[in-house]
Amino acid sequence: METGAECERSEVAAERAIPNAVSVRGLGVARLDASELLTEACARLGIDLANLVAATGLWASPEIHAALAGASDAPAWYPKTQRAGAGQKRGTFVGEVRLDDNTYANVAIKRALGLSPRNVVGFEVCHVWPGTTYDPRYHTCIANLILLPRSLASLSDHDATVQRAIQYRSFELYAWSPEGVPLPEKPPGYPLEWRQPAAVTPGIREALRRRHRSVGQP
Repeated sequence: METGAECERSEVAAERAIPNAVSVRGLGVARLDASELLTEACARLGIDLANLVAATGLWASPEIHAALAGASDAPAWYPKTQRAGAGQKRGTFVGEVRLDDNTYANVAIKRALGLSPRNVVGFEVCHVWPGTTYDPRYHTCIANLILLPRSLASLSDHDATVQRAIQYRSFELYAWSPEGVPLPEKPPGYPLEWRQPAAVTPGIREALRRRHRSVGQP
């Protein structure tokens, strides 16, 4: 079995054997940052990532959030549910709190949108506010969730421009933000056009009634 040093030498030798291989040193930079590279490329090519998110992101109706907010200042579709942290196991409990990956958040937004998982392809649920997945008040809060195409989903975690845009859009729609977080300000270059929130259908109303019954709310 190769040692770490032997593996590194093997990788260097393999790179040298490939005619078009380029090392970071060969690019003339000491450090290569993917986010910086993406920002530069988007500016050069005239691509606005926030506009892509605005055109494709799916939001639930503010009416759904308001119905949940009527019972709590920090409404969640699935109360007492949060993402599992490091060293914790999904599906177990800490006290009364269920530990999740993103499964319950995914189900919550799709039910609030009136979508069947079988009919939704290539989307991922994303949280609007960083760090809130580990708080049971916010992990499945509808105002904290947006459904994005999988190819764009990581932007909600890693692109500051997109984060600021969806936070302000969420506040526009739901007039809500997590406790202790400063109210978002409209960022420069904020997209002018967004997909409209989903209309509330009889199926969504029934899903909301079932949710209220399951947690003992009227």
